Amino acid sequence: RHLLRGVGSAVNERLGAVGDVRVAVDDDVQMLLIELASVLFITGIRFPAIITEGISMVGDMTFPLSMLIIGGLLSDINLLSLITDVKLFLFSVLKLAVVPLVVLALFVVCGGNPSLTVALVCVTMCAAPTASNTAVVAEVYGGNAPLAAKLVGITTLYSLVTMPLMLILAERLL
Repeated sequence: RHLLRGVGSAVNERLGAVGDVRVAVDDDVQMLLIELASVLFITGIRFPAIITEGISMVGDMTFPLSMLIIGGLLSDINLLSLITDVKLFLFSVLKLAVVPLVVLALFVVCGGNPSLTVALVCVTMCAAPTASNTAVVAEVYGGNAPLAAKLVGITTLYSLVTMPLMLILAERLL
């Protein structure tokens, strides 16, 4: 509990929200919900279907809503600049090719006969495009949301090529 509170306080301090009564209440509510969820998980108590279906519907809305936010952020961006931006390209190469290749090289060099499934999952996770919630989090916390949306868009586009290549390479080397 104290670890989570410490991490939350550090994040809030970084965002300049320390001492805000709302933040303190939010922390207490979050801790209460974490403890309640832990008790429900451990005891196996289930909510009625009407509650779980409602929660599931809200959860099912998160991905489409994040796509709408990203689309809104990308609508103000010149698509040609998205493709010609050298920094975005270099980040994409690092994220989609270099990191997965390093992970793959570690599997090959270290050996140990890992299961092919484990190795492919690790390479796939490393070769995945930038998460869509990156732009949403940047928007909520006052970060550079247009840049985050560009990163999500361009890494998703490039991953259409890099992901299959990384998996084919991983299957052949392992």
